Amino acid sequence: MTIEPDLGVPGRRRLVEHVLGNGLLQLAVLRPDGAPVLREVWYQASFEPDRLHFVSRPDQLHPGDLRLDNRVAGAIVTPPPSGPGEPACAVTLTGAARELTGASVATALAGYLTRWPATTTDPGRLARGETPERVYRVDVTEWTVVTGNDTPPLIIPAAP
Repeated sequence: MTIEPDLGVPGRRRLVEHVLGNGLLQLAVLRPDGAPVLREVWYQASFEPDRLHFVSRPDQLHPGDLRLDNRVAGAIVTPPPSGPGEPACAVTLTGAARELTGASVATALAGYLTRWPATTTDPGRLARGETPERVYRVDVTEWTVVTGNDTPPLIIPAAP
């Protein structure tokens, strides 16, 4: 997918390239007692509006957590620095996540399965809700791009 980021927003091009160039998101969700916990999910991104889609099974902990409180934060870091003091490129985000239903499942799933075809053996059944997996969408509200140790992070509002 080709994205033409809004070049009037400093850091937007780097943000889009970083997010599209990766696939694993460390997603922080809130447990019922309010404690944050990290979950790793494979994602597919779309922009303008800024969204991430992922697939998960309801028997995992985070779907239940998201039903109680949909606020999330996440981090995409690559490549891993070789040690302390080495520059790291990272994108973090805040937003809200929800399980998709109805026609929105098939639309989100089409892009996701293009990127991650091994997710399910039967995309049609998944789209109809006939498998244990469910499709989720993160509506990003804000991104932060960190490009090195001596560079201040760039805070970029998400495109609606």
